[in-house]
Amino acid sequence: MRLELVQQLFGDGYLTPGGEAAFRAKLESFDLQPSQRLLHMGGGVGSGARLAVADYNLRATTIVNDPNLAEIGSTLSVKAGLKRHAQVEFGAYNSLVLRPRAYDLALVDEAFLLVRDKAALLGALARALKSGGQLRFDCHCVTGPDPHSPEIAIWRAHEPVPVYPTTMKFLQEQCARIGLAGFQVTDVTEDYCAAIRSAFAGAVGKIAGVAQDPRRAAWLVAEADYWNRRAVILTSGQIIVQRVGVKLVT
Repeated sequence: MRLELVQQLFGDGYLTPGGEAAFRAKLESFDLQPSQRLLHMGGGVGSGARLAVADYNLRATTIVNDPNLAEIGSTLSVKAGLKRHAQVEFGAYNSLVLRPRAYDLALVDEAFLLVRDKAALLGALARALKSGGQLRFDCHCVTGPDPHSPEIAIWRAHEPVPVYPTTMKFLQEQCARIGLAGFQVTDVTEDYCAAIRSAFAGAVGKIAGVAQDPRRAAWLVAEADYWNRRAVILTSGQIIVQRVGVKLVT
């Protein structure tokens, strides 16, 4: 039920704030060329991969850490006639194994927050990129001196799965260490929060049958609480969402 509900909030096939529009913005931040191979980590049911193939003439692979999502996404790609070009695969984010030098582009969005060992993840992504390959990732970064402040601790405790914010200094150091250069950062916190607010504005009215179905109403309340807590910690300024762009130069 949650999968259906979240898609009604963020758009058909999308499970994170901003939906298709946000995905297009991320994709168009790359220097795109036809037939490039895209790795999308955290792409839900693979809607972004299918969009990348259909609208941008890319070849895409989505990695998700939920085998059920991977199965659903793979089935949808088959139904769309995109089994070969928009693949959806299961992969454990915290122990990711990728084909070396296989991708021109790599995009990591919400999944980056779920990875504890971000140095290992960045290393795996760098090894998976071709020379000159481009990487974009969205990261939730601590802004103050105390990454364990009471407010951050409360936010993390109420997330449905463990989350691991990081610091920009750490990311810069790790990228430089493994040959990911041209470090560019865009603060997308305001857009992220706006997408959350937009999704839940009048949500009860726009989700068919929610008032008549107590289970759907309960799911909606839980989902709203989850995303509201995320928005609160972001608007406090203690955590910000940064979009990082780098290129492999080794």
